Amino acid sequence: MRHTADRVVEDVLRERHAGALHIAGMAAAHFRAVVHRGEPASPEAFRRECLRLGIALIAACPTCGPLINLVNAILWSAEADDSPRALRQAVADTSEMFERQIHQHALTAAERALSLISDDVTIVTVAASSTVRNALRLAQRAGRRFRVLAADTAGGDMLGALRADGITTAQFDCSAGEPPSRAVSILIGADLISTDGLVNIAGTARVVEWAQQHMLPAYAVSASEKFTPMRPAPQAPAMVGVDLPCDLIPLTALGGVVTERGTLTTVAIEAWLATVGVHPMLREWFGARGTAGAHGI
Repeated sequence: MRHTADRVVEDVLRERHAGALHIAGMAAAHFRAVVHRGEPASPEAFRRECLRLGIALIAACPTCGPLINLVNAILWSAEADDSPRALRQAVADTSEMFERQIHQHALTAAERALSLISDDVTIVTVAASSTVRNALRLAQRAGRRFRVLAADTAGGDMLGALRADGITTAQFDCSAGEPPSRAVSILIGADLISTDGLVNIAGTARVVEWAQQHMLPAYAVSASEKFTPMRPAPQAPAMVGVDLPCDLIPLTALGGVVTERGTLTTVAIEAWLATVGVHPMLREWFGARGTAGAHGI
């Protein structure tokens, strides 16, 4: 299993620039494949195998919120039964449902962000957020006229991606003085959202700070599967051994987070996170790393 975990991590890291949703989807597919290989010695051995693969993935991608939640859901599902067949099926079903749900929630969040993309507005964004990109695509299909200014980063070519969609896009300079127009919406993506703040690719904080300087609200657009009570690792490195740094932005610096359930405030997010149950084995591992979150986690 250890060699399998190493190979899975290598596969995931090769796709690191594709974003948190893609990484979580890959991990879910790998879990479905791995649980059907070989015969576990016992139910406990099977659960330890799931934990070993899960923590290997989280250690490689510590700021991927959906990945943490996927592993947590899988560990809970592995408690449902003691028969090998039932355990395998439970993990396979959970990973499949999680993958399907996160993509549906991301699409719904993008649809809800349409209220922030009106005619003649200028959208300021950063990095290659698939959820923000989907929101802009939906607005374009709805016939809305807008332009996009994108602060490009090492996390992906948002300018190129949006131009390929036929959306008018230009480079955004955070050192710019006045806002580019009277109507401006700042939309950012997220890799992870906790009570400590929002984690996203480095460069996001500069855009949010620019928005604050000009008294413009910045909104994150995110599926709720990126919410986790677990704190990101110190310095919020995006990937172990990979030069892809992240910014940690206080939730209070945002106008809100647009999710599949609507736009949530800091208080609403904290209340949501307080209800999340973290599996004891995962909680113990995070605690040993000194990255356990609040709410008794």
